[in-house]
Amino acid sequence: MNDRTRATLLGAVVLLAAGCTGTHPSAVTSTTTQSATEPPAVNAAIPDATRAQAASYAGFRAIDPCALHDPAAAKTVSGDQVDELLPDMDGLNQCVLRLTKGESAGTWTLYLEVGAKYDAGRRRNAAPETIGDRLTYREETDDKTGCDFARPLDGTSAIVLRVRNYNRGETTPKAPCDLGREYVQAAAAVWADPPRRDRGLTSPTLTLAEWDPCDGAAALIEGCGDGAELHPTAPFTCGARTGYGSGGRDKPKEHKKKEEITVSFAVEEQPLTLAGQKTNGIEYTALTVAGRNAVAAASTYGWRTAVVWDENTWMVADAKAENAPKTYEVVVIQTKSCDTAQATADSVLAKVGRR
Repeated sequence: MNDRTRATLLGAVVLLAAGCTGTHPSAVTSTTTQSATEPPAVNAAIPDATRAQAASYAGFRAIDPCALHDPAAAKTVSGDQVDELLPDMDGLNQCVLRLTKGESAGTWTLYLEVGAKYDAGRRRNAAPETIGDRLTYREETDDKTGCDFARPLDGTSAIVLRVRNYNRGETTPKAPCDLGREYVQAAAAVWADPPRRDRGLTSPTLTLAEWDPCDGAAALIEGCGDGAELHPTAPFTCGARTGYGSGGRDKPKEHKKKEEITVSFAVEEQPLTLAGQKTNGIEYTALTVAGRNAVAAASTYGWRTAVVWDENTWMVADAKAENAPKTYEVVVIQTKSCDTAQATADSVLAKVGRR
């Protein structure tokens, strides 16, 4: 095991340490059978115009974003300590590394996203530079508290590192762009050949990351005929659209009401504890979806159901703290209709994890 892998797995407060999970890593098995060179499968309901992007997303899902982080390098370039390393609630293709100077004294936050949208327009507005012999784009935030670095993966996507310092009460010894540049340079070799999840460099194994959210969303358009399609918008987000064409095959001139339900795979901190609460006008209700515990949030924007994928596998930010909150993998289904939310979630979960 090299030093970088050891730092990722065994750092004192690094979240993905083997001792911080609900199951031992050896008990979490992978069902991934696709080889690194085999062309990724794309759901047949994805339109031709977006099939190439969907294939790219399949490749990005195989990359482990937390293994792209280098906690040891982060400590070196910042002079701070690692506070936590966690997948991000915005998607399993993202991972957050937080640094600190001590208890309750957070400093830098390093957000890393694999497969982020980074098209020609954004590249034109960014500053190109060479870091680790690779073309990298740099963008500084308007308030000078952050800096983004993007390493292209293809013509429209990139690995993006967002460097932020939210501790505005103290002067930092480095500007965000300077720290970010040093960090990207230190991690250049790893970024040049992004590590796949099946290498097992981080723990626990996120089994939900092995699946395509479009396969779950596909259950929602079965039998809908023309005008029904799948619309992937990120590696772990897919929309099921109906009414976007001329209507069903049996009524080709009838226009249907447009509707889109999104399915995404992410992580959330103790989502089930919200059940029965009402916060900021949002009511939370406990549900059982395909045999799994879930919590649904009702608001003026619609109905959001978060289904805990595996209650026996979790992550914690501080393994030494008693009663530290646990973070779980979740399947999130967002729909405008609360009347059909339960049936919608049941249909999605019946498909997720099936080949």
